[in-house]
Amino acid sequence: MGLTPAPCLRRVQRLEESGVISGYYAAIDPVASGRGFCVVMSIEITMTDRDTVENFESSVAALEEVPEVRRVYGFLIISLLFTFQTATPTNVFRLKR
Repeated sequence: MGLTPAPCLRRVQRLEESGVISGYYAAIDPVASGRGFCVVMSIEITMTDRDTVENFESSVAALEEVPEVRRVYGFLIISLLFTFQTATPTNVFRLKR
């Protein structure tokens, strides 16, 4: 761009203030963080009353191995991301809970 550091910083600050830049994020290495084995699981919920769905979501969200829970509308499907250090039999057993 041909800008020196000071004008470049001012440009970035204007972009932040105007909302064009809304934040900064870290790229986490799953292997380095001890979560190199990931499983994505979709579960269709047939009992769709609010209490059942919310209880299920809060139960799985409380699991240490589940960093992400997403609700997909249409058919009520919950998408879960499980992360483990490795694909050991113990971790496979945990998925059967």
